Amino acid sequence: MNVLFQRVVLSRLWLTFVVLGASFVAGALGTLNLVSLLVANLRLLHDFGLMAVMDGGLRQSFELLCQGLISGAAYVVFKTCEHRLSDWLGHGAPQGTPVVAPIGAPADAPISAREDETQASAAPLP
Repeated sequence: MNVLFQRVVLSRLWLTFVVLGASFVAGALGTLNLVSLLVANLRLLHDFGLMAVMDGGLRQSFELLCQGLISGAAYVVFKTCEHRLSDWLGHGAPQGTPVVAPIGAPADAPISAREDETQASAAPLP
């Protein structure tokens, strides 16, 4: 999943920016009033006990927990895209610079070694 995200999203700056915006909106909408809803739900369960459980209080608590986890995942995606764009702006890498190693490069080789291999293999033959 990580490699797919890097190949599809992080290798294209325009798509990285679009995903950054979408994940920001998803995270913001997901966490809007989340804490107050969770506190109100826990108070309901505490005050009314079994009656609140029978009315769906536990299910609502589970849904709020899942909403919080999804919002956290959206935040991680947002920070990943932000890091990629900040890195591109800070180092001035050209738009076509690959984020992941080429397919034939060894996985445990450092990034600079992978880039050296890529540049060496892309050199024209005499």
